[in-house]
Amino acid sequence: MLDGMYAALTDRIGYRKLIFVPPIVAVILLAFVLANGLEYGIDFKGGTWMDVLTEKNIDSGDLSQLESDLQAAGFSDVKAHVGFDVDTGLNKLTVQTTTVIDDKEAVEGIISSYVGELTEYDTASAPVAEKPPVELEEKLVKRLKHGVDLDYAEGTLTVVGLDLSKEDLDSALTYYLQQDIDVDLTKKNFNLRSVGPTLGKTFREQGFKALGVALLLMGVVVFLAFKDLIPSIAVIQAAVCDVLIAVGGMSLLGIPMEPASLAALLMLIGYSVDTDIMLTARTLKDRSVGIVDRMDDAMKTGLTMTGTTLSVMVIVYIISNTLTQITTLSSIAAVLIIGLLADISTTWFTNAGILRWYLEVPGRKVRLFRRR
Repeated sequence: MLDGMYAALTDRIGYRKLIFVPPIVAVILLAFVLANGLEYGIDFKGGTWMDVLTEKNIDSGDLSQLESDLQAAGFSDVKAHVGFDVDTGLNKLTVQTTTVIDDKEAVEGIISSYVGELTEYDTASAPVAEKPPVELEEKLVKRLKHGVDLDYAEGTLTVVGLDLSKEDLDSALTYYLQQDIDVDLTKKNFNLRSVGPTLGKTFREQGFKALGVALLLMGVVVFLAFKDLIPSIAVIQAAVCDVLIAVGGMSLLGIPMEPASLAALLMLIGYSVDTDIMLTARTLKDRSVGIVDRMDDAMKTGLTMTGTTLSVMVIVYIISNTLTQITTLSSIAAVLIIGLLADISTTWFTNAGILRWYLEVPGRKVRLFRRR
């Protein structure tokens, strides 16, 4: 099905015209980004992110009312959505706000009215015959391999910690207290994390520096691999255009720039260079057939690679938005979908066109025939 696709494409539209399409789109989207800006996630602009696990079903009306209640309490740019937590099988409420929360009790009071009691730690309680010895806490820490806090009141022992296991606690307390212990364990269901504006700006600047360094190092490696200026520039411009188009798509569609989407841009550089190096290597090194035939073979392989990755990313995006509401996967998939679609044109319009133009220079010893 993909045989002869490059030849058919360039027979309809001159390849020299196709060269300029992706760079023009990239420049237009860059201008849009400069005019419209990018939306930044909590990690890059500061604010507070909260996750709540709950058995309660929260509908769209509850989410709207929760956002309104939090905004009325002085929290800015509140966004709330509900997904599914794969590990626990519970509903997962995620709330984000650009306000850095100092008074947790205020926000906990509002959210708990929708989901019930909130706890930031695992809490286990069990009736005991007498007050436990003071060295019990130290023994539990050694046995469980992490810190715990103990409290005893009116015949009940309470153990507070992170990642507590009912089985481990039952076994440890039964052994140390010499009585049959069956703890009632309540797992942590609330997580709150705040990032200050200054720290967010630092994260943002470091992230963009990492992206710039990745592009620079990619360029150096490409030059060292081919030792030929024009083919190397063709590969580098394709990667740069892919990133610019992906960032422009993020600005256009309102996809926030955050660690996950920045990681997707770094992954996109790898995908782009992989396809372009395959095209360049086959075109420059295989002299057994003509240029167009080489590009047809490379395009068949390249579109198969890109199509497979695109299919996976579309599936990941659909699942992460409809079933699990895992925003990290959603951001990565969305950015890669935009970037990989862009890579199809930057590779087979611009990079292939530059290579063909370069190899067809009069006096260059290349074969220009096609297979019949």
